[in-house]
Amino acid sequence: MNDDTLREAKTRLRTKYIGQCGIHGVGIRESRNAVCLYLELAGSPEQEETLREAAEDALPFELLTVEAPPARIM
Repeated sequence: MNDDTLREAKTRLRTKYIGQCGIHGVGIRESRNAVCLYLELAGSPEQEETLREAAEDALPFELLTVEAPPARIM
């Protein structure tokens, strides 16, 4: 069993997945006991596989995906 806290899980996923397959942000939702991945949805097989892997890596926490464009500096 994984003894990570939610914040440790967020850090672990951010380190591993940021910049991959459209993933541009990682957050947490304490009310859902979940890690959130913010991404540009591509629907590609590579992205789907990456999200399945991330969901496994997030356990025992839920993984939520949020479709959002990356922030832009003006």
